[in-house]
Amino acid sequence: MSAERPITKVGKLIRVVNTAREYLRDEPFTPLDPPLTHQEMLDREEDMALRRNGRDRIIFGTRLVTTVPTEGDLYGWDGFKWDGYAAAGINAMSNRTDLAATELLTMERYRDTATGFLTAKFRLEGVSDEDYHVGKPEIYTQKKEGRTAYPQPPLGAWAVLKTNESNLRKIKDPKNLHIRQQVEDDDILFLYDSYGAVENYIPYKGRMEPHFTGLRGECEYFINHLQNSEEDPLIFITNPNATGRDWDKALNDSEGGPKMVNLPGKGKLISRINSGTRWVLYQKFNNEMAELGHDPKVHGPDVPEAERRSDWIPEQVKKKYAVNDVEFCAMHAWNLRNTADVARKLGKRLPEKAAQYEAEAIRYEEIAHSVAEEIIKRMWNPEKKFFYNLNTDGSQNPTDSITGLFPLMLDEIRAPQHRDKFISLLDKLDPDLEEGRQTFATPFPIPTHPQGDDFDPDNQRKEGADWQGPSWGITNYFLVEEGLVKQAEELLKSNNAQDVGLGKRCMKIAGWVIEQSQKMISINPETREQYNPFTGQGQRGKVFMWTNLLLHFENYEKVKENIVDERK
Repeated sequence: MSAERPITKVGKLIRVVNTAREYLRDEPFTPLDPPLTHQEMLDREEDMALRRNGRDRIIFGTRLVTTVPTEGDLYGWDGFKWDGYAAAGINAMSNRTDLAATELLTMERYRDTATGFLTAKFRLEGVSDEDYHVGKPEIYTQKKEGRTAYPQPPLGAWAVLKTNESNLRKIKDPKNLHIRQQVEDDDILFLYDSYGAVENYIPYKGRMEPHFTGLRGECEYFINHLQNSEEDPLIFITNPNATGRDWDKALNDSEGGPKMVNLPGKGKLISRINSGTRWVLYQKFNNEMAELGHDPKVHGPDVPEAERRSDWIPEQVKKKYAVNDVEFCAMHAWNLRNTADVARKLGKRLPEKAAQYEAEAIRYEEIAHSVAEEIIKRMWNPEKKFFYNLNTDGSQNPTDSITGLFPLMLDEIRAPQHRDKFISLLDKLDPDLEEGRQTFATPFPIPTHPQGDDFDPDNQRKEGADWQGPSWGITNYFLVEEGLVKQAEELLKSNNAQDVGLGKRCMKIAGWVIEQSQKMISINPETREQYNPFTGQGQRGKVFMWTNLLLHFENYEKVKENIVDERK
């Protein structure tokens, strides 16, 4: 038998195009009847975690765990930042604690310790050149080929807390009495390693090197490099993909961005022209940003590797494009607060360092509060009664998008002085109100773009784009579980009847979104990347891991149980 010939660049391109066509083509849709049960969906999730999406391997004696977004060629060879954190959270909530912890520590291998930067996408170790296809314009820093030069939303502290909760369940389980001490010791070490360190210089191989790791490194990168300024705590993004919401007009149509092209008309020819033109403009944008963000003084081959940066230099690329995205800023504040929670957990377990951890927790909470107040003050539009992204010059981008709902994750939004804004967001999600039914309360919520101009729910890569209408599991999960439900939990503690009523309304909307979201994934034989918000048909990537978040609304179940107990 002759040796297999290596794949050429042309052959590789053909392979990628054929894979994309397979994933993105139009498909007939017949909802499963009967739909899958909850247990059948959990079994499907476990198969994905252990076999189809999970990559559990030994590289040079070290165990590495990565969960790819899908199986196959489309996303099957890359690790993604928020996909990986979502997968770790899913594994933790399903008590696959070891997988969750190992994946989180595996992702730390890709963190740039010079700054704390963690790339949005990274080439898995052991993947061949033939199987790898991240575009070079997204990298172009000469440090680690195979890593993008911009981040994604900071979900790390949430995933660490979920893994810690999984460990605590393991510790409390009477069946684990014989290993309880070992699990407790492992959990302390996991929290310590995950929390990380921030040192300007540490001794390493005879020289002093920067050392920004773990959750602290993540927070410090955002604070030191992505804040608008020392006085302005809002953070900016340097690429629409950084939000995970690529092809959202609220991002792409901002000043300096890769514009969304929509020629009028319908049909395959028009749609292909639109898609092709968008792709060309995006590549041009990436090339320009890569040129702007490259600096031989910090990226060049003569710079010691530990000090060589792997991100585009934000201070340089912001001259062309820098958007304050509502979702990204809100999740930054939420992540700071979660990191503070991790610090306090460590302080209780390591009392000799409790004062240090408490001081760090207070600092992160203070920054989170200032970020939240700036979001509410500057991103709210009183005429449209919604939140909007800010352009480079500080003006609001008038595009409606799901990003405007993410202040629901902020503690400050329920304060009496902001109550009108909070209620306005609820109105847009409420299926019992005409406003809700005309915006985000579709039969299978929550669409990534409100109904109206540019709304495209049936995205099979024809007329629309990914974030112009389809429902996505990951945004549904966080808006409900870390938004509506957390707000309800606090409001229901109040002695004020209005607060309690508002808390119950949050729970009612949350319950409806959960019911319809779980129905949506139960009528599809595979989990999908996104869904049509009217029919529930799965679209685009298949065997998509993060969609399984929709099976794990732990906070909702806890709050609902407390409400029932109070009635008794």
